[in-house]
Amino acid sequence: MSPLILACGLVAPAWASAQILVGSTVQVYQAPALDPMTMPTAVAAGPSGQVWVADGVSDRVLEFDASGGLVRSIEAVAGQPLSNPTAVAADEAGRLWIADSDHARVVWLGPGPGDQGELPIDLALLPGLDLTGVGVSPDGDLLWLVDNEQHRVLRGEVDAGIWAVMGSYGEGLGQLRHPFMVGVDDDGGAWVSDAIGARIVGWSAEGEARRPIGRFGVQPGQVFRPKGVAVQGDRVWVSDSTLGVIQAFSPGGKLLDVLRDEQGRILHLEGPTGLAVRGDRLFVVELTAHRVTELSIGTKVGQPYEAPVASVIGAEGTENQACSMCHLEMIPALSRGAADLLTSLPPNPKSEPYVSTEGACLSCHDGSVMDSRKAVWAMHGHPLGEPIPDDMTVPDHLPLVDGAMACRTCHSAHTEGGSGQVHRDALMVRVEDDIEELCVACHGDMQKGGGK
Repeated sequence: MSPLILACGLVAPAWASAQILVGSTVQVYQAPALDPMTMPTAVAAGPSGQVWVADGVSDRVLEFDASGGLVRSIEAVAGQPLSNPTAVAADEAGRLWIADSDHARVVWLGPGPGDQGELPIDLALLPGLDLTGVGVSPDGDLLWLVDNEQHRVLRGEVDAGIWAVMGSYGEGLGQLRHPFMVGVDDDGGAWVSDAIGARIVGWSAEGEARRPIGRFGVQPGQVFRPKGVAVQGDRVWVSDSTLGVIQAFSPGGKLLDVLRDEQGRILHLEGPTGLAVRGDRLFVVELTAHRVTELSIGTKVGQPYEAPVASVIGAEGTENQACSMCHLEMIPALSRGAADLLTSLPPNPKSEPYVSTEGACLSCHDGSVMDSRKAVWAMHGHPLGEPIPDDMTVPDHLPLVDGAMACRTCHSAHTEGGSGQVHRDALMVRVEDDIEELCVACHGDMQKGGGK
């Protein structure tokens, strides 16, 4: 064999020195079976091994120790009960910050007994504050708040009590469409998940808008329903609740990889939402599994996923987004069977289209656009999938699924109340403007005079 041929035979393939990101389950954090968590949204990891989980449906924050044992249920802070706490964050001093959403306030708990308080916020200057995200710099000096309904973020200098408001509704630099959660980097800068804008919008510690990360889609480097964000060093972790995946990006927007399991396959989780990172551990809220999973993050030899060219130039990522943001099955890449997809084409029968399924509805109603977790999934008076009583007649314009009630029975984005309007204003029910019409259509006894 000639030296030339021998040399060629020793050349390693390009992927032989490349590294993929792998997550291995360490443990799971769950509440006792008699008092379980219900669709938790956020998680924070403290410097001493504490793990806090925002269990807003139950109006509490749960604290666990490093071994996964439940330490306490935090139900009141600074003299007032919590009401739908949606987000938590921890600084390096061990102070826990809580977004107490229904009270439009931010409270904190220190590591010492009785060490707690409420952050002064002038609500007269910030009307309609809808808190869904809170993030804090490692030194505790900068606080970032997400105002979902007003499509903005607040940057606060904690000790000075100085607040700056950033963001507005739109798709431009620094603009947002229903921002949800925030991750803060080592320098105090923020990255915010833009649930409907389908990207991650960032600001420096000084408040300068950054180039956003990601584009709409279902291929590596794209996001469909971005939810949780956690930042550590040169990795910006992003969860996608609909696709069930977690991706890592550089702060400059380059896809580092899609998180894999130990066999190198894409790791799929159950409704991944809030994220927290500490050391080599990534904590993931699995909203639909009512738990938090702790993953050990490592690397192994393999070929990282690369973002398709379309996700960079936008040709694929923005195609038909107005419809496919709900109609997942309408995304062109899915219909043509493109390679390296993060998800598969969902079932879409005529009797119950994908867009009307419980999972599709929850992708926005988990608090990222509207918080219906308690009203619909914990307290709803119309259980899904149960047959209609024999003595009840349901009008034809309220479609059943196999004789049972489903989300689409009452809801649609294409009725007189919703057609032709932007999503944030649409009345997504099968009536024009009076929701009571739905009730009396089936419940004749609710009409004046009773009876049908």
